[in-house]
Amino acid sequence: MASCEPPHAGSAVPSRTGPRRRWWTLGGATSVALALALSPLAGASGAHAQAWPAKPLKIVVPYAPGGTSDILARIVAQKLGESSGQPVIVENRPGASGNIGAEAVAKSAPDGTTIVIGGPNNFSSNQFLFNNLSYNIEKDLAAITLVAELPNVLVVANGVDANNVKEFIAYTKAHPSTVNCGSPGNATTGHLTLELFKMKSGADVQHVPYRGSAPLSVELMAGRVHCAIDNISGHIARIKEGSVRVLAVTSSKRAPVLPDVPTMAEAGTDGVVATSWFAFAAPATTPLSLREQMAAAITKAMSAPDVVERLTGLGLTPLATTPQETQAHFEREAAKWKGVIAAANVKIE
Repeated sequence: MASCEPPHAGSAVPSRTGPRRRWWTLGGATSVALALALSPLAGASGAHAQAWPAKPLKIVVPYAPGGTSDILARIVAQKLGESSGQPVIVENRPGASGNIGAEAVAKSAPDGTTIVIGGPNNFSSNQFLFNNLSYNIEKDLAAITLVAELPNVLVVANGVDANNVKEFIAYTKAHPSTVNCGSPGNATTGHLTLELFKMKSGADVQHVPYRGSAPLSVELMAGRVHCAIDNISGHIARIKEGSVRVLAVTSSKRAPVLPDVPTMAEAGTDGVVATSWFAFAAPATTPLSLREQMAAAITKAMSAPDVVERLTGLGLTPLATTPQETQAHFEREAAKWKGVIAAANVKIE
């Protein structure tokens, strides 16, 4: 799935620095903050405070069912429902590259009953891709917590004469303007990561947008596209069976699901750190104390052993951050993608 859901699905083509990431062992001030939030003594009313959610909760997924955001939302919904005894529903509100669902939450009451799950496009890059957003990403939504990230991978067709990233860059320069590199769609995280890779490495590749990871994978296996940068989950099966070759991951650390594959930095190309990450946010004026409680409850739900096992099986790395850390992450990502979008002249078509 792209970004994991693409900000915008590109046209089908005929054949031819991150947050403080943690596993569930938290330390320092964050550990204290989350522990306090999880405590029945947390909150202004002390021992009488009700744990969130104390009312029925709606989690808005701004994409169609089945994607990573939807999977994560339903995991959280189930766990929160079990622990709180409150109804927790997941509402899919797809459309406009994720903007419809995000806008609905931005305009909801800031009382902890409606939250949204999204990724880099929802909380960082869409504001630079759309001229007339009906809500302000920075002013109308408030961060809760990051829950997981999914690295992108640089994969090549088996016919490409390159066994590592340095050889691939040399290969593209030896075949100027002829190496096609696919992404799951225009302005997706895969596309933006490709543009970042080109900027940092000087690789001479032409972007080819597809309508998602599935058709891209088919074209890559057939050798009709030379390479791809896309989420790891869309290609892990093909990588393991040898239908395509992976040269690097774009996360800051190696992916647990592909422990022998180097990062871009390890492969000799610095500055290419980009993942599809997933986070929850609430309406902007939701009190910080409530968002801290939300972050703690979501983290507890996501730390269940069965959940961690499921996430890692999907190639996801679980994360846990405070609202303040999450907001800082949104801002860093926005600054990074604003520069890439401007330099590469990426546009929503």
